[in-house]
Amino acid sequence: MTTAAPPPRDSSLEEVAPHSRAVRWRLWIIAGVIWLSALAANFLFAEWNWSAEDFIILAALLFGGCGCVELVSRLNAGVTYLGGFGLLLLGMMLLAWINLAVGVIGSEDHPGNQMFLALPVIALLGALIFRFRPRGLAMTMTAVAAGQFAIAVIAFVSGMAFIFPMTGAFIAVWMTSAWLFRKSAAGIVRT
Repeated sequence: MTTAAPPPRDSSLEEVAPHSRAVRWRLWIIAGVIWLSALAANFLFAEWNWSAEDFIILAALLFGGCGCVELVSRLNAGVTYLGGFGLLLLGMMLLAWINLAVGVIGSEDHPGNQMFLALPVIALLGALIFRFRPRGLAMTMTAVAAGQFAIAVIAFVSGMAFIFPMTGAFIAVWMTSAWLFRKSAAGIVRT
């Protein structure tokens, strides 16, 4: 009688498993503190003039990100995979927040900012197509970095804005995420 081979496992899993639940709870607490701090600032400072919509968006970004971390942490993922996914999430949340709050190109109402909606779509489609596998996510994050660079070139050539410094920072985040996913893929061993 033959038995099926066990699924591949990330050799770095042992590094994260004992503390993963505590880390996840800390993330939820930090997200709650950030949201409550923004709410308190809205009441304490006249300059801080957020609408209910702003608080809903912040809650969706913070708690949606925590929910994603919860789901990914259950994928039997190791430290490098979680690091890559954490950078992916953090970068997307930061880009969304900047784009919604003040806009990357001009003000938040500038039509050029809509180009940045393509980046989370690329990341989501890549994650689904490659079924959250690290090698596929590495390729996906490289595509996101290329998309970010293309947006900067389009913005510059069309005279909208010079956003290369911010673009460079985000490309560094995307490529570090890709590197961590690549490292995670290399660390998967068949037993």
